[in-house]
Amino acid sequence: MLKKADKLIPVLMIFILLFGLIVPVTVEAGDPTQVQTTIAYARSLLGSTKYDGYCQRYVRLCYEAAGIYSNVGIAYAYQAKDMWMVSSSKTEIPIGAVLYFNTSEGGHSAIYLGENRMIHALETVVEQEISPGFWAIYAGWGWQAGIEPTGAYLDSEKVFNEEKVISSVSIYKLPAKKFYKMGEEIEVEGLSLIITYTDNSTEIVSEGVTLINRTASIIGRNYIDMEYEGFGLSFPIIVLSGTDEPIIENTNILKYEKSSSQLEISTDRFCVDDIVSLLPEGFFQYNVNGNIKQSGEVATGDYFMHESRNIVIAAVRKGDIDGNGVLNPSDYIILKRIALKTIKVDDVFMEACDVNGDGKTNSFDYIILKRYLLGTTELFN
Repeated sequence: MLKKADKLIPVLMIFILLFGLIVPVTVEAGDPTQVQTTIAYARSLLGSTKYDGYCQRYVRLCYEAAGIYSNVGIAYAYQAKDMWMVSSSKTEIPIGAVLYFNTSEGGHSAIYLGENRMIHALETVVEQEISPGFWAIYAGWGWQAGIEPTGAYLDSEKVFNEEKVISSVSIYKLPAKKFYKMGEEIEVEGLSLIITYTDNSTEIVSEGVTLINRTASIIGRNYIDMEYEGFGLSFPIIVLSGTDEPIIENTNILKYEKSSSQLEISTDRFCVDDIVSLLPEGFFQYNVNGNIKQSGEVATGDYFMHESRNIVIAAVRKGDIDGNGVLNPSDYIILKRIALKTIKVDDVFMEACDVNGDGKTNSFDYIILKRYLLGTTELFN
C-alpha cells in the first residue's frame, strides 16, 4: 500500500497544480489589489517634479503600474474626463478612482485615497486634503482607461463637508504674471496657497483670494495685498514705465522697445559688467526677486530701475525662458510646453520664447532652440 501511495503522490501534486484543491480559491490578505498597487506607486513618486503640468500622465502611469492600460492616447485631463468619467457624485467616490477637475489649462486629474484625501501632480507630486477650492471646480470621478481596478470600494468616510479651522495661510506658488504697465489689472492666474489647519493637516488652494489693490499703480517693485478667509497676504509685482528717450541705443544685439518697456538682448554672452557701462548714471540692475545684481549674466526677468524710480524697464534675453541668463535644456522644455499651451508665463518671458523673431511662439521656436543646444544651428549673429 505504501508503494502505491508513493506512486499516487506525484499524480496528486500535478492535479493540484493544474486544477487546485477542491475548495474555493481565495486571494490572501497579503496579495495587493490593483487599487493598492496604484496607490503605492503613486506615493512612491511623492515630491517628484517630473510631472509638473502632466497630471494626466501621472495618473496613467500609476494605473499602468497595476497593469491597467488604455488603448487610446489621452494627453489631457479634460479628454480623460470626457471619455471615462462615471459620476459627478461627491458622496460616493470609490477609493482608487480618478478625480476630475475643471480648470482653464486642460483640466486636472488626481487619484482618490479616501477620507477626503487625494494624491496628484502639481508643481510636485503631493498628497493632501481636498480643499473647498478643489471641490468648487470638481467635475466628477471615473476610472483611468475606463477600467475599474480590483480592490476598489466606496469610501464610507464622507468628511469633505466637515468644518476645519485654519491656523495659517502662506503662498505656495506666485502668479504667472510679474511685470505690469501702469494701470493694468492685476492677474492671479497661477497663484496657489498652502492652508494649514489646527489639526496640522494642509492643503493647496488656488481659489477664494480677494485682492485689496487691483491695479498696478506704483512704478517699480511693490506689493499686491490680498485676503483669504480673513488672513492677509501679499505678493510682489514690478511695474514698468517707458521712456521717450531710449536709455540704450539700439544695436545689433540690443533693442529698446518703448511700447513694451523692454530691452531685448540677442547674444549668447552678455554679463552685468557689459551693460553697466552702457547704462546712464543713476540706473541699477535688479533680478526678478528684487535684489540688486552686480555680477553674472543678464537674464530674462532682470530689470533696470533709475534711482528716481521714474524709469523701469525689463530685460528680455532671447531664448532664456527660465530666467537664469544661460540657454540650456530647461529653456527648451519650458518653451515646448508654452508652445503647446500647457503652461502660461509672464509676457516678458513670452518675448524670450520668440527665438526666430517672427512675432509668434510655436513649434518652430523650440525646434530652432533644440538645434542650437545640439550645436547644429546658429541662433546669434
